[in-house]
Parts: sequence; C-alpha cells; structure tokens
Amino acid sequence: MKINIGSDFDKDNGKFTCRVPGVYFFMFSVLSFVPSLPYVKMILNGHIIASAHRNDPKFNDQISSGATVELNVGDQVWLQNQRTRHYGDSDHPFIFTGFMIYDMD
Repeated sequence: MKINIGSDFDKDNGKFTCRVPGVYFFMFSVLSFVPSLPYVKMILNGHIIASAHRNDPKFNDQISSGATVELNVGDQVWLQNQRTRHYGDSDHPFIFTGFMIYDMD
C-alpha cells in the first residue's frame, strides 16, 4: 500500500516538500543484495541528516536509518545512494517514509 496524504512527496523527483511547518520523522530501509555496497544518505535542503551503508559484499543485509527534524514551508527531504544503483520490488521494497509529529502553527 502506498500513501501520500497531501501529495507532498513527488514520486517523479523523489523529494518530500514541506507545506505545513512542524516536526517530522523520516526513515528509510533497503535490503542490500550481494555484491552491492549501498551508501544511502537522507538529505534535508542539501545537508546530510542521516545515512546508512554497508562495506561487506559477502552477505545480504538490511540497512536503515531515520531522523527527526523541524521543517519549514518549502524545505525538502530526499534520499541519495552514493555507491551503487538499487532497486525495490514488492518482495524487497526500498522504503522511504515520514510523518508529522506535530505542527508549528
């Protein structure tokens, strides 16, 4: 199931753009298959706020990370994978999710 309440996540560019100022929690999780070595960064307006990587190509591994941040209108959050292309499918989804903890209005 995919949910995008408010349509603040743009599936074409992979970025969440804040419309309602507040405190948000974001996280990502990906299953890394042999021999890939992902290095995934969560970016807020061009600055790294969380990351996860793996350096051992011998075993499959789940990597994940998350961050709680205060966002203003127009702030953007997205993911970058520095080392290798990655994919997800219905059995092995690449998850990027977030929700507002409380608003600042």
